[in-house]
Amino acid sequence: MFVKNPEYFLAIVKERSISKAADRLYLSQPYLSQYLAKLEANLGVTLLDRSHTPLRLTAAGELFHAYLERQGYLDRQLESDLQQLQEKKRQQLHIGVSTWRGSTLLPDIMRRFAAANITMNCQIVSCPGVNDGPALDRTLRELSEMYPSVASVAIVPVGVTKFRDGLCPIAPYTQEQAAAVIAQVEAFGKTFMEKHGTRLAWCSDEFYLLAGLPLPEKSFYEDMAQLENGVGMLRLLLSQADMALDEPEVGELVPFSVATGVSAAPFIDQILQKTKKQFPQLQGRVYPIRNRFFGETITVSGLVTGQDLIAQLKGQELGQRLFIPSNMLRAGESVFLDDVTVADVERELGVTVCPVDAESGFDLVDAMLGLPVTIQQTTPPGSDGEYYRYNPS
Repeated sequence: MFVKNPEYFLAIVKERSISKAADRLYLSQPYLSQYLAKLEANLGVTLLDRSHTPLRLTAAGELFHAYLERQGYLDRQLESDLQQLQEKKRQQLHIGVSTWRGSTLLPDIMRRFAAANITMNCQIVSCPGVNDGPALDRTLRELSEMYPSVASVAIVPVGVTKFRDGLCPIAPYTQEQAAAVIAQVEAFGKTFMEKHGTRLAWCSDEFYLLAGLPLPEKSFYEDMAQLENGVGMLRLLLSQADMALDEPEVGELVPFSVATGVSAAPFIDQILQKTKKQFPQLQGRVYPIRNRFFGETITVSGLVTGQDLIAQLKGQELGQRLFIPSNMLRAGESVFLDDVTVADVERELGVTVCPVDAESGFDLVDAMLGLPVTIQQTTPPGSDGEYYRYNPS
């Protein structure tokens, strides 16, 4: 059975709302509603109970959802097996180079990639007085010449740790320097947009925080291609949290705390205060964790270590659950960068630690309101029927 765009239906089920799913898919709500109506008409059944908020699957919907989950896994498995059979398995390649090698060796390599129709999403680690200013203008110009093979460019500020003995001196960006880089990149993006319909290059959220400037609106970031480099992540988080609070579902409210990096803490607290306004009985606290391991100039949550978490939260009011962004942990593991485990933190602090998707405002609000939140499964669905159940209540 062929189902067009099954990910649309799966997103509606996951978000339990057509409007939330449309936002996550970057589609309009009317378009997604029409898709659902046409899908139900083609199948001859009603898949969702629209009389209930949030949406619930009908019996037919549960059966169809289970089918799509299993079919999706089988499709991915078949594709993987065929690729391995042909020994042409495509993988993501990350290339990191220094400024000198980046300016002398990398351009030729990238041009060869472009000639082979390989898509590249680039990150520039900007260092004050080293590769910003005129050097950044040149870099952006050369990368833009390889568009559309170069599909997006993120410009992030250098992270200056305390482990720099014997290395060339590099200072963190000042407020004025950060604002100058933003103006430079936004001017480039505006010109490129007029010619090609995309900005191509964006500064990371951290640049805006350093400059003391407001974050751009969500539409500024187009398809959010550089989320993993911290471009538009905070704006998406705030937008999704607002949508989650439009149609909130409430579970068992228990006291909780949220630990995050210094830069994200004010935004997490903003979401918490909005949630408390709707639910005054909510008991929660946000704790910004200063990075003593790498140095306090490092403010992102993805570099917070377990030992800093333990040292700064011991003796604090943490409630029954401690929520942490999932990017504090190594991918697919319950281990922090310093080899401290989640179990170690739970033992030392006497609280249940719950990782929450760092990019999802929906999941953050659900967690605060006592709903179960899980990080996306990386293992295939098993035979256990509970895997296929959809029961939001």
